[in-house]
Amino acid sequence: CFPYTHPRATELLFLTYGVLVVGFVDTTNKLFTQRLQAGDIFAFPKGLVHYQFNCAENDFAVAVSAFGSAAAGTISVPSTVLATGIDDEILAKSFKTDVYTIQKLKNGKGEQVSYGDDPEIDDGRTPRKVEKKS
Repeated sequence: CFPYTHPRATELLFLTYGVLVVGFVDTTNKLFTQRLQAGDIFAFPKGLVHYQFNCAENDFAVAVSAFGSAAAGTISVPSTVLATGIDDEILAKSFKTDVYTIQKLKNGKGEQVSYGDDPEIDDGRTPRKVEKKS
């Protein structure tokens, strides 16, 4: 369900079972969404960030995707942004948040990540997990 893109192909999704909410963001940052049911088809334009989400709490969904290229490529937005070594301060400013929130997103577990030897001092170097104080 994470946002991703295919830089070299349009994706055509055919839902054979279940319910999905799908969407993509166009080049003007406008979000287009649609709730799909079995038998529906949806096209994600080449290179645009998109997602698929199974909104049924107690059921699964089955879909078949086809691409306009044999080498569509897949770029995961969270992995590309959070796991490539971009400085936390740059990410915090880009997302209009703080470094602590970026560190929680990178950690993926909601645990605080700190830097250096002293958990009270962020020296911007080695990340490490901080034990929660009771």
